[in-house]
Amino acid sequence: MWSKSQIQVYLSVCWVLFLLGLAFASLASTLLNFFQGHAVRDWDGDDLRRQRVLQYYATVTCLVLYGLVIAAFVFMGLVVTAYSFVVGWVAVGFTAMFGIGGFLCIGIQSPLGLS
Repeated sequence: MWSKSQIQVYLSVCWVLFLLGLAFASLASTLLNFFQGHAVRDWDGDDLRRQRVLQYYATVTCLVLYGLVIAAFVFMGLVVTAYSFVVGWVAVGFTAMFGIGGFLCIGIQSPLGLS
């Protein structure tokens, strides 16, 4: 189904997405640690504009981190399809299902979201 070069590209993209997810999570954790006092004050504060901005950043961070991991698992599932067709597509299907569910949960629980 896939050529050897396509499999290598998919595996490389998967690896890069996992690395980006790890790097972005580390950056977000470090920034939150450095600005913890400001974040707590803005999240619970009286200034609605600053609260909205912080909620926007928190929601975008959640979406990016989750999106990177889901995309990496999709590409990993596509690599598996080259070796075990049914198992690979089942993995892609479950990843898509969890991805949609996770994005909906982020959207519903976000103060800026779907609720």
